[in-house]
Amino acid sequence: MDALPHRRRPAARLAYCAGAACLCAAFATACGRTPRGSVPDGGHHSTQRAAADASRDAVAGDSATLGDAGGPADASVDAADVPRPRRVTITATGDIVLHPAVVRVAQAHRGEGRLAFVLAAVAPLISSRVIAFANLETPLTDRFRPPDRGRTGILGAPGEFARDLARIGFDVLQVANNHAYDQTGDGLYETLEALRAAGIEAAGAGPTDDIAYAAHVIERDGIRVAFLGFTMRTNDGPGRNHHDERVARAEDAARALAAITAAREGNDLVAVGIHWSRDRVPNVDDGDRALARRMVDAGADLVLGTGTGLLQRVDRMDSPRGHALVAFSLGTLVSAHGNGYRVGMTRAAIAANPILNDPAVRDGVLLHATFDLSTPDTIRISSAIANAVWTTHADEEFRVIPLRGTDERIRSERLRAVAQALGPAVRVRP
Repeated sequence: MDALPHRRRPAARLAYCAGAACLCAAFATACGRTPRGSVPDGGHHSTQRAAADASRDAVAGDSATLGDAGGPADASVDAADVPRPRRVTITATGDIVLHPAVVRVAQAHRGEGRLAFVLAAVAPLISSRVIAFANLETPLTDRFRPPDRGRTGILGAPGEFARDLARIGFDVLQVANNHAYDQTGDGLYETLEALRAAGIEAAGAGPTDDIAYAAHVIERDGIRVAFLGFTMRTNDGPGRNHHDERVARAEDAARALAAITAAREGNDLVAVGIHWSRDRVPNVDDGDRALARRMVDAGADLVLGTGTGLLQRVDRMDSPRGHALVAFSLGTLVSAHGNGYRVGMTRAAIAANPILNDPAVRDGVLLHATFDLSTPDTIRISSAIANAVWTTHADEEFRVIPLRGTDERIRSERLRAVAQALGPAVRVRP
């Protein structure tokens, strides 16, 4: 059976939120194992309460912006005379990297939702009111092409995983990234078809360049948000096959900037996902900062970066319409990286094999950015809150849980690291 109901329509998503904590409890019970002789990397017994608390934090943070916008309404004023603030919240996260080990765990829990099982504990953090975004770093195709010619790092997962991501609550996924062609042009075509069938918008690719660079518009409460996706590189090309799908590339900066400007027409907000930087780069470089500035000047209100696998800082920038938010890297939501890390591991041991041992590759966030459009032609960022999450690897049962549900030693260490990485523009909660 499928563990989570489909969440494409707001009413269905509201219904899901009410029951999500119960699902998380059942999943936590099934996964409450840790390797012998090691410090646990996540307290599954507290996952249900942690998810529920974090969900309340996210909602409270959004609601708290009402006071920021001018304080509570005067009780003597008729509510019908008070204009309703025009606000929209975008909940964004980083890479969804479906390594073979993650796929195996998901498939082993087919009756509990497959990939929805892996992500169930963070599903309550995606409110029915928001628009949810992530970077899908893995083609979804049923014709998996394993690595050849001695190459590694070729990713692929079943197309049915698209339905799982829809049930978790994702509305739009960026597919323009370095792994876009891991399963050739045919695999990218099947990915787009799987996402379309699941009701998820796929930003950054299509059968023609014009479609790849086109905006995908999602509306919430009368506010139209246009999403675009770009990448600075791909690991491979489309190959010689039936479908020559195109990927929107930021190397062609003039075309990318023109697409951003065009997306402004008829829409209230423009959000841009961009895959840039390089693996495991912790700090923003001058090139990325300059490109972000050009994107904001071209019309982007929200820039969502990926590509390093690590968290980088979030900055507020002045824009032609008020303020913009730039998240240079939102890290990784789920992957198999970092499964060798244990509390107390020395810096030398981490540096010797950072992909296996660095805890930073397991840090993730769900960033809730609320934009106020109450004043015509003006954008104001009324709230930026990040819920920190952590990938547990107990007995290779890959699960993503709120950081507050982990062992206290991990929670204390990683909360400081996440807050430092994101910077002062974001309020970080576990």
